[in-house]
Amino acid sequence: MYTSSSLRGWSSACQAGRPGRCSGACVKKILIIVSCLALACMAVLAWALGPKLANMKSEYVTARVIRDTHAFVKKTHGQWPRSWADLGSEDLSSYTRMRFDIDPATATREDILSAISPKSGRYLTYPHAGNGLARLFEELENQRQGAVGPED
Repeated sequence: MYTSSSLRGWSSACQAGRPGRCSGACVKKILIIVSCLALACMAVLAWALGPKLANMKSEYVTARVIRDTHAFVKKTHGQWPRSWADLGSEDLSSYTRMRFDIDPATATREDILSAISPKSGRYLTYPHAGNGLARLFEELENQRQGAVGPED
C-alpha cells in the first residue's frame, strides 16, 4: 500500500521532468494504480451481478416451461404433463425443476406454485413467475369445474 511519504515521492518524481510533465516512473505508478482500481471495480461488479447473470438463462427457460405447461393443460383439458416430451421440448432439467407427478384432480394451489422452478430454486430476474403459476392453477381449476373459459 502507498503511504503519504511515497505520495510525496511522486510529487518530486513529477517535478524532476519538464515542468507540467511526469517522469516515466511517475507515469508507471499512476498506470499501476489506475489498473488496480479498474480490476477492483470489475471484481465488485462480477460479485454483485454474477448470481443474477448465471441464473438468468434458467429463469427464461423456466418461464417458457410455465407457458408450455399452461398451453398443455388447456389443450388436454386439464391433464398434467408426465414428461418433457409431453411439452414438446427436449429435457430441460439442467435449467428447470419440473414435477411431473402432479395429480391435476387433487393439486392444491401450493402444489402448482412449487411444481415448476429454476434449478437454483429462486427467481432473481423473473418476478412474474408466481403470476404465471397462479394462472396455471386457475386453468386447472377451470378444467376441474368443466369451464372452458373465464366465468362471466
